[in-house]
Amino acid sequence: MDAKGRLPTERELRRRLDALEADARAELLRVLELADEDRADQTASFFADPRGKIVGELLIELEKEPVARAFVTTELRIMTRQDA
Repeated sequence: MDAKGRLPTERELRRRLDALEADARAELLRVLELADEDRADQTASFFADPRGKIVGELLIELEKEPVARAFVTTELRIMTRQDA
């Protein structure tokens, strides 16, 4: 959500996913597919590694917006198939 409380656009979310390396996208998808309580634990672990901060921040944003989380999960599934 931006400073005005608006959801990120699909284009913005896709741009952020495209900026991630394939292994980071796969890890993000793995976490997004976990149960709610497990996702929270895994999200915290991304902040232990400075390289994981971007993914951790995205996960926190997506927790607040179920529609955006569903969009990202779908996009990641498509991207993962394309990466294979």
